[in-house]
Amino acid sequence: VGGQLYLEHAGSPQRLKSTSVRTLIADELDEFAANLTSGDDPVEMLDGRTSAFPATYKRLYISSPQIAGVSRIDGLWQKSDQRRYCVPCPHCGERQPLEWSGLRWNAGAGSRREGVSYVCRECGVLIDEHHKTAMIAAGTWVPENPDATTRGYHLNALYYQLGLGPRWADLVEMWLNAQNDPAKLKTFINDRLAQTWEDPAMRAVKHNIIADRAEQSRMRTGHRQHRR
Repeated sequence: VGGQLYLEHAGSPQRLKSTSVRTLIADELDEFAANLTSGDDPVEMLDGRTSAFPATYKRLYISSPQIAGVSRIDGLWQKSDQRRYCVPCPHCGERQPLEWSGLRWNAGAGSRREGVSYVCRECGVLIDEHHKTAMIAAGTWVPENPDATTRGYHLNALYYQLGLGPRWADLVEMWLNAQNDPAKLKTFINDRLAQTWEDPAMRAVKHNIIADRAEQSRMRTGHRQHRR
């Protein structure tokens, strides 16, 4: 089967603009957007590469989210059907996505955290990590915004198969070690939890915008009218 494969990077927007493809795969979209210096909107520019195939194109955008409010992948996620991988609780069978808020742990001896488990949101029973392999095998993708026409998928580091990534205890250790280091905390939230980072500088900008729009007004005093 014939065909062509193009590999480009964020530093070549001119070449991207001159390329037409039926299938588009963009990895680390937020990093691409941050490094794009041509002034183009990255999603619009990439979408345009498939315009020659209006009925058969396929687009796949992959990325860890970055800064809240400017993250391109988060913007696409918000417009998608927002599928999360729901796994059954081994105790009650309730299907649920694995979320950071579900982890529970106790402080063990030394710096290593012990007794890390996951609490079922339905029955409240603690789930040991050794159940995770069977839970993932029995899981399904569930859309939270089913009326959307675009598919979106979300996974975080809690889903790593045993032996193929950090254990839950490792993630807890990373989380605790990052608490006094904003750079580490941002990396953990972006890369491990697949969530956007709320930049304090962005909050300050939003606050200043609101403050700049404020106008002075004369205070009004109320007057009572009495009629006879």
